[in-house]
Amino acid sequence: MGWQEERMVPIWTGNTVYEESAMFIGGADGGIRPAPLIYRADKVLGVSAADRKTVYREGEDYILEDGMLVRLPDSKIPVWNYEEFYLEEPAAFTISSRTEQGKFIRFDTADAYAAHQVLVTYAHQDRWCGVVPAYQGEILRRTADFLRNRQPVKIVYYGDSITAGCDASSMWNIEPFAPQLSELVTMELKTRWGYEEIEEVNTAVGGTDSAWGLTEIEERVCAHRPDLVVLGFGMNDGGGVNPRRYEANVREMIRKVRKAMPEAEFLLIATMLPNPDGTGWTCFQPMYQWNLKKIAAQTPGVAVAPMTDVSEYILSQKDFEHVTGNGINHPNDFLVRVYAQVLAASLVAG
Repeated sequence: MGWQEERMVPIWTGNTVYEESAMFIGGADGGIRPAPLIYRADKVLGVSAADRKTVYREGEDYILEDGMLVRLPDSKIPVWNYEEFYLEEPAAFTISSRTEQGKFIRFDTADAYAAHQVLVTYAHQDRWCGVVPAYQGEILRRTADFLRNRQPVKIVYYGDSITAGCDASSMWNIEPFAPQLSELVTMELKTRWGYEEIEEVNTAVGGTDSAWGLTEIEERVCAHRPDLVVLGFGMNDGGGVNPRRYEANVREMIRKVRKAMPEAEFLLIATMLPNPDGTGWTCFQPMYQWNLKKIAAQTPGVAVAPMTDVSEYILSQKDFEHVTGNGINHPNDFLVRVYAQVLAASLVAG
């Protein structure tokens, strides 16, 4: 199995996880907590730095204990001390920690988080107990026909910073230069359907919400005349945009596109959840998936990619800092891959 095939194996299938990210953080008492994984690992097949340059050794840098990774005292694996991770003064955004009273969430960019994360490949026997994303060719019939018949298809990605590609390592031009979300999906579709005429246009912009998306829809989506629109707003709405207003904005975006292109289909991304430890950031994000599902149930040719559900399950197994690129609301390379797996599942029959 090649690099692309391994890393696009859906996290909810099989008995091997490839390069799941994990992190070690010191506690206030000076101890270092074990790093939990999504599954209870039976055997570790490899641990490396996030840039894949350094390989860590079992028995020297770590051991496997009760299905989790334990960092050994003289390990070369990086660790964030308690005082480094939980800040006395706010970073670029003032977000207090819910669990560590008087401390602030560490917001950082580029390789700050990646430099403290490791990639773990491991075998397991337990099963995924969360929502399983499904193929949605029966809903996205026109797109499915294009793909099945290997006809040219144009997909426009439109949304906020997550859809735009933040914080994939390729965006920062740092190793391992992992592809951005839309690029990964396009690569997977070309591989799985066996042809090259799948065009990707990404007009997403960081820091935007659904209200902004509505004002720019003609220029950034309609002008490209897409067959499929992958719409990914919600993270930045979630701090205070009422779910009814969010739903109305998404409905109006669909209406405007279909006024210009009646046959266009839509894959609506239910956003991943932000850091649950941060105050003042998480609010409506978990609710938006129900608004999107309502739209899809009432509108032909509209499907929902359930990233909210998938990220909720992942965060029930491990803390947010293990899978983030900035500490607050962006995925790291690993979670970008999971995003891409969820989107691809809608468009590739299992």
